[in-house]
Formats: sequence, structure tokens, C-alpha cells
Amino acid sequence: MNDKLSALVGNNIKKYRKEPGISQKELAEKAGLHRAYIGGIERGERNITLDTLHILAGASNIAPVELHSGRKRCLINTVKNNISVIMNQEIFL
Repeated sequence: MNDKLSALVGNNIKKYRKEPGISQKELAEKAGLHRAYIGGIERGERNITLDTLHILAGASNIAPVELHSGRKRCLINTVKNNISVIMNQEIFL
């Protein structure tokens, strides 16, 4: 990851960690990582792998894309939109 992307992902991890009031230590324990490593990620000092991104997303109960984009995706709205698209398509057997 480049520095800007690392900072973006780190800021989003911090934002989504703090929303429910989870400490770095708690997130680290859930993710099986060291607290200092979480701190480095949140400060944009660490370049994380996609595996680590997915682990942190799972530990935070959010989709990995949310850590990259910074926008929470409402699963219900996503499903509704997908159903709407399918219903508006003509399907021939």
C-alpha cells in the first residue's frame, strides 16, 4: 500500500473500532494480532496484507471494503437494490 492508502485504511480501522467503543487491545485480541501492530496500522505506519485487512474487518464486524472506502454499506439496502435490479430484468428460460 502507498502512504496515503495506508493512512486511509488506518483511519477507517480506527473510526470503526471507536464507534462501538472497542479498545486497540480488544480489537487486537479479536484479530489475533498485537496491540502495538494495531496502533501502527491506525497511524498509517504499517502496510498490511489483504489477509490482515480481512481479519481486521471480520474482527470489527464490517465488510473489508468499508475499511478501504470509509463508507458503511447497509446490507439491507444492498440486498434491496440487487433484488430491484433482478426484478427489472427480463429473464428468459
